Amino acid sequence: MESILELFKHLTNADWITQHGGLYLVALIVFAETGLFVGFFLPGDSLLFVTGLIIAQSASPFDTAALNLPYWIVLITLAGIIGNLV
Repeated sequence: MESILELFKHLTNADWITQHGGLYLVALIVFAETGLFVGFFLPGDSLLFVTGLIIAQSASPFDTAALNLPYWIVLITLAGIIGNLV
């Protein structure tokens, strides 16, 4: 139980998210928000700012933010759509 509570504390920390999965973790959170009941308790709007910070960093698959942005828009949109279907 403590590990779950600690996870919820770190979900708005951009450095922690980058070190532990980056935007793939953000896509998982979006999937859980739209598809699972426990996703109701996850951060929503503050996650957008964290996502922007991660995209602007070089921790994404491409070297420039101009290529990273469309890639992550598609990935996070698909995570939301698939989560809605669950």
